Amino acid sequence: LCAIADGWALLPAVRESVAGAREVWRNRIFVGAGVLALLLVVYRNNDVSNDWIAMQVAGSFPEAAVGYIEKHHLPGPLYNDFTWGGYLIWRLPNLRVANDGRTNVHGDARVEQDSKVWNGKPGWDSDPELAAANLIVADKKYALTELLRRDGRFRLVFEDKDAAVFVSAK
Repeated sequence: LCAIADGWALLPAVRESVAGAREVWRNRIFVGAGVLALLLVVYRNNDVSNDWIAMQVAGSFPEAAVGYIEKHHLPGPLYNDFTWGGYLIWRLPNLRVANDGRTNVHGDARVEQDSKVWNGKPGWDSDPELAAANLIVADKKYALTELLRRDGRFRLVFEDKDAAVFVSAK
Protein backbone atom coordinates (compact mmCIF):
# COMPACT_ATOMS: atom_id res chain seq x y z
CA LEU A 1 0.00 0.00 0.00
CA CYS A 2 2.90 2.35 0.79
CA ALA A 3 4.45 1.73 -2.66
CA ILE A 4 1.22 2.76 -4.36
CA ALA A 5 1.07 5.93 -2.27
CA ASP A 6 4.66 6.80 -3.25
CA GLY A 7 3.74 6.25 -6.89
CA TRP A 8 0.87 8.74 -6.63
CA ALA A 9 3.31 11.33 -5.33
CA LEU A 10 5.41 10.97 -8.52
CA LEU A 11 2.48 11.49 -10.93
CA PRO A 12 2.68 15.32 -11.00
CA ALA A 13 6.40 15.15 -11.90
CA VAL A 14 5.70 12.62 -14.67
CA ARG A 15 2.86 14.76 -16.03
CA GLU A 16 5.14 17.82 -15.98
CA SER A 17 7.88 15.89 -17.81
CA VAL A 18 5.47 14.66 -20.50
CA ALA A 19 4.07 18.18 -20.92
CA GLY A 20 7.61 19.56 -21.31
CA ALA A 21 8.46 16.95 -23.94
CA ARG A 22 5.28 17.79 -25.88
CA GLU A 23 6.17 21.48 -25.76
CA VAL A 24 9.68 20.75 -27.10
CA TRP A 25 8.24 18.74 -30.00
CA ARG A 26 5.60 21.41 -30.68
CA ASN A 27 8.37 24.04 -30.86
CA ARG A 28 10.45 21.86 -33.19
CA ILE A 29 7.47 21.40 -35.51
CA PHE A 30 6.79 25.16 -35.58
CA VAL A 31 10.45 25.96 -36.30
CA GLY A 32 10.59 23.28 -39.02
CA ALA A 33 7.41 24.60 -40.63
CA GLY A 34 8.80 28.14 -40.48
CA VAL A 35 12.06 27.12 -42.16
CA LEU A 36 10.15 25.22 -44.82
CA ALA A 37 7.89 28.22 -45.48
CA LEU A 38 10.93 30.51 -45.73
CA LEU A 39 12.64 28.16 -48.22
CA LEU A 40 9.46 28.03 -50.29
CA VAL A 41 9.24 31.84 -50.41
CA VAL A 42 12.92 32.14 -51.39
CA TYR A 43 12.49 29.41 -54.00
CA ARG A 44 9.50 31.14 -55.62
CA ASN A 45 10.89 34.70 -55.42
CA ASN A 46 14.27 33.76 -56.92
CA ASP A 47 12.83 31.66 -59.74
CA VAL A 48 14.83 28.61 -58.70
CA SER A 49 14.15 25.92 -61.28
CA ASN A 50 15.95 23.09 -63.03
CA ASP A 51 16.87 25.51 -65.83
CA TRP A 52 18.32 28.00 -63.31
CA ILE A 53 20.33 25.25 -61.61
CA ALA A 54 21.59 24.02 -64.99
CA MET A 55 22.76 27.56 -65.83
CA GLN A 56 24.64 27.81 -62.52
CA VAL A 57 26.30 24.43 -63.03
CA ALA A 58 27.23 25.20 -66.64
CA GLY A 59 28.97 28.39 -65.55
CA SER A 60 31.02 26.76 -62.81
CA PHE A 61 31.61 23.16 -63.81
CA PRO A 62 32.45 21.22 -67.00
CA GLU A 63 28.84 20.19 -67.68
CA ALA A 64 29.20 20.05 -71.48
CA ALA A 65 32.42 18.02 -71.18
CA VAL A 66 30.69 15.56 -68.86
CA GLY A 67 27.81 15.32 -71.32
CA TYR A 68 30.29 14.44 -74.05
CA ILE A 69 31.92 11.78 -71.86
CA GLU A 70 28.53 10.25 -71.05
CA LYS A 71 27.34 10.32 -74.66
CA HIS A 72 30.48 8.61 -75.94
CA HIS A 73 30.87 6.22 -72.97
CA LEU A 74 34.52 7.20 -72.49
CA PRO A 75 36.30 4.87 -70.06
CA GLY A 76 38.74 5.78 -67.29
CA PRO A 77 41.03 5.98 -65.56
CA LEU A 78 40.13 9.65 -65.32
CA TYR A 79 42.65 12.39 -64.58
CA ASN A 80 41.20 15.68 -63.35
CA ASP A 81 42.19 18.75 -61.42
CA PHE A 82 41.64 19.37 -57.72
CA THR A 83 38.64 21.72 -58.01
CA TRP A 84 36.33 19.68 -60.25
CA GLY A 85 36.79 16.33 -58.51
CA GLY A 86 33.72 16.50 -56.29
CA TYR A 87 31.52 17.51 -59.22
CA LEU A 88 32.94 14.71 -61.38
CA ILE A 89 32.30 12.16 -58.62
CA TRP A 90 28.67 13.26 -58.60
CA ARG A 91 28.19 13.43 -62.38
CA LEU A 92 30.33 10.44 -63.39
CA PRO A 93 29.84 7.98 -60.52
CA ASN A 94 31.20 5.06 -62.55
CA LEU A 95 34.58 6.73 -63.09
CA ARG A 96 37.12 7.05 -60.31
CA VAL A 97 38.55 10.57 -60.16
CA ALA A 98 42.24 11.27 -59.67
CA ASN A 99 41.73 14.10 -57.21
CA ASP A 100 38.68 15.51 -55.48
CA GLY A 101 39.78 18.29 -53.18
CA ARG A 102 39.85 16.30 -49.96
CA THR A 103 43.31 17.32 -48.79
CA ASN A 104 42.92 15.30 -45.61
CA VAL A 105 42.50 12.12 -47.69
CA HIS A 106 45.11 12.77 -50.38
CA GLY A 107 47.78 14.39 -48.24
CA ASP A 108 49.96 17.44 -48.78
CA ALA A 109 52.53 15.74 -51.02
CA ARG A 110 49.90 14.55 -53.48
CA VAL A 111 48.12 17.91 -53.52
CA GLU A 112 51.45 19.63 -54.19
CA GLN A 113 52.27 17.18 -57.01
CA ASP A 114 48.82 17.74 -58.52
CA SER A 115 49.42 21.49 -58.47
CA LYS A 116 52.82 21.08 -60.17
CA VAL A 117 51.32 18.94 -62.94
CA TRP A 118 48.37 21.23 -63.63
CA ASN A 119 50.62 24.28 -63.66
CA GLY A 120 53.06 22.62 -66.08
CA LYS A 121 56.04 22.68 -63.74
CA PRO A 122 59.14 20.62 -64.63
CA GLY A 123 58.39 16.91 -64.38
CA TRP A 124 54.70 17.29 -65.17
CA ASP A 125 55.04 14.82 -68.06
CA SER A 126 56.42 12.05 -65.84
CA ASP A 127 53.51 12.03 -63.38
CA PRO A 128 52.38 8.38 -63.04
CA GLU A 129 48.67 9.18 -62.69
CA LEU A 130 48.73 11.35 -65.78
CA ALA A 131 50.63 8.68 -67.71
CA ALA A 132 48.08 6.03 -66.69
CA ALA A 133 45.07 8.17 -67.61
CA ASN A 134 42.79 7.15 -70.44
CA LEU A 135 40.61 10.23 -70.01
CA ILE A 136 41.44 13.77 -68.91
CA VAL A 137 38.97 16.52 -68.06
CA ALA A 138 41.02 19.70 -68.11
CA ASP A 139 40.11 23.20 -67.00
CA LYS A 140 41.35 25.48 -69.77
CA LYS A 141 42.84 27.94 -67.28
CA TYR A 142 45.68 25.55 -66.46
CA ALA A 143 48.98 25.28 -68.33
CA LEU A 144 48.56 21.51 -68.52
CA THR A 145 45.68 21.92 -70.97
CA GLU A 146 47.96 23.61 -73.49
CA LEU A 147 50.76 21.14 -72.85
CA LEU A 148 48.41 18.21 -73.51
CA ARG A 149 47.53 19.64 -76.94
CA ARG A 150 51.18 19.01 -77.93
CA ASP A 151 51.61 15.75 -76.04
CA GLY A 152 51.43 12.80 -78.46
CA ARG A 153 50.18 10.50 -75.69
CA PHE A 154 46.79 12.24 -75.74
CA ARG A 155 44.36 13.64 -78.29
CA LEU A 156 41.73 16.33 -77.86
CA VAL A 157 38.18 15.03 -78.42
CA PHE A 158 36.06 17.83 -76.95
CA GLU A 159 36.47 21.49 -76.09
CA ASP A 160 34.28 24.39 -75.07
CA LYS A 161 35.02 27.74 -73.42
CA ASP A 162 35.67 26.15 -70.00
CA ALA A 163 37.01 22.64 -70.45
CA ALA A 164 38.82 20.25 -72.74
CA VAL A 165 38.54 16.48 -72.84
CA PHE A 166 41.54 14.41 -73.89
CA VAL A 167 41.73 10.66 -74.40
CA SER A 168 44.73 8.40 -74.54
CA ALA A 169 46.18 8.08 -78.04
CA LYS A 170 47.16 4.43 -77.34
